[in-house]
Amino acid sequence: MVTRSNLICQDSTKTQSQRNHIFDAMKHKRMLPFNEADRDEARHELDQRFLTDVLGITSADVHNAVHRLREKLCAEPSIHGGKKSRCDLEAERMKFGISESVCGAADVSKRV
Repeated sequence: MVTRSNLICQDSTKTQSQRNHIFDAMKHKRMLPFNEADRDEARHELDQRFLTDVLGITSADVHNAVHRLREKLCAEPSIHGGKKSRCDLEAERMKFGISESVCGAADVSKRV
């Protein structure tokens, strides 16, 4: 017999599996500081994958709204704290000898 609690349990297991898959795929990608999330490709990918794969939201309007929310968040003085400098992941990658991963983001798990 299918009960509501069985469905929730099955859904939770599926959702957890999807979250774990996303984490495993992205855990070595370098991210910019939080105040630069609006221009961080890894965070954009994470948001897109979470919305689509975990929450099942495929609407372009919702994805665009999340992007706009990210921009507004980063424009908040309490988030950026007046910081004018921008993090340069490419320069850091070269400085610390971090190799480039196949998907284009610096991979901190592999040292040159």
